Amino acid sequence: MALTGPTWDGNLWGPMFGALPLASGQSYTVPFYQYDKGSGSFTLTVTGEEGAGDAASWTVDAGTDPARHSTYVLSKTDGRTLAVRAGPFVTSPGGDCTGLG
Repeated sequence: MALTGPTWDGNLWGPMFGALPLASGQSYTVPFYQYDKGSGSFTLTVTGEEGAGDAASWTVDAGTDPARHSTYVLSKTDGRTLAVRAGPFVTSPGGDCTGLG
């Protein structure tokens, strides 16, 4: 498949979003190619900020369908994904998995 310009490949959405020059109130459109869905584009809007100091982060609404966006919480310091909120589900780093397995 021929692509018309720079395109993100794969499922590493958080690192891609964190690498953007995020700024309060800004919106972005990012094309992607995913092996099982083909070409598409993400629409992202920086909707706010959380935390302060070293814990300062951007909140970014992102998705391919305006009716089904997820909220990414991205570190202002280094772009790390600190949390993803999608409907009733939330992911964040950390936790204790010692009881699993």
